[in-house]
Amino acid sequence: MRQYIASAVPSELLDAARIDGCSEFRIYRQIVLNLASPAMAALGILAFLGQWNNLVGPLIIIRDQAKFPLTVALNTLVGLRLTDYGALMAGTVGAVVPLLLVYLAGARRFIAGIAAGSIHGM
Repeated sequence: MRQYIASAVPSELLDAARIDGCSEFRIYRQIVLNLASPAMAALGILAFLGQWNNLVGPLIIIRDQAKFPLTVALNTLVGLRLTDYGALMAGTVGAVVPLLLVYLAGARRFIAGIAAGSIHGM
């Protein structure tokens, strides 16, 4: 985020806002956040995916099986001798649907953020 903001927000734009009498918070809120929205969308989607797919953390912390997140609960369906593949596949589809919805909601900004980050980094 720091590198994206440093390369995507021109200092001349910030100086012009200061000359116009904007406070630092207003500059940040109205200029920097608007220009950094593609990178924030990409960061948000990647952070959501990382937490959604987290297996070890909830498995260590949560002791009650009724409170397990979906990904951890799916892991408990796999047994040594018997695995209910029908329930496992149905649960996997249920686990993938929220990921697809989050990605589709922010796909345009996500792709723009990833592409802009690779261009601005050069």
